Amino acid sequence: LVAAIYAFLQFCNDVSSFFSECKRDTRAELIEDLQKEKKILLAKLKRLLSQPLPPNNIEIKKTRYVTAEMASKYGKFSTPKAISSLADNMKYEKLLKKKCRTVFVKHFKTSRKKKNKRK
Repeated sequence: LVAAIYAFLQFCNDVSSFFSECKRDTRAELIEDLQKEKKILLAKLKRLLSQPLPPNNIEIKKTRYVTAEMASKYGKFSTPKAISSLADNMKYEKLLKKKCRTVFVKHFKTSRKKKNKRK
């Protein structure tokens, strides 16, 4: 009876080790498949990045100013957004310069006072 129980436990251990090995094998296969797929996708990405972009707006000149001709080429939606964001950024930049100037002036005045007190 003890031998039968021992044999049954041994059989259970063998079965569990077999299934754990199967799980390891399937995990390893899944990892290998994912790595192969990653290599394929990276190769496709490199190939696509090596190709030149389509020449949709190739005749548009690179300038600092927006002219009426350029605005008509860009379309009705992108130009107003660009102009409004430019105006907002200009306002923010003026405010930022003003704040920086006041901070620097205050710092400069306090450092002068400290120097005068030391003398």
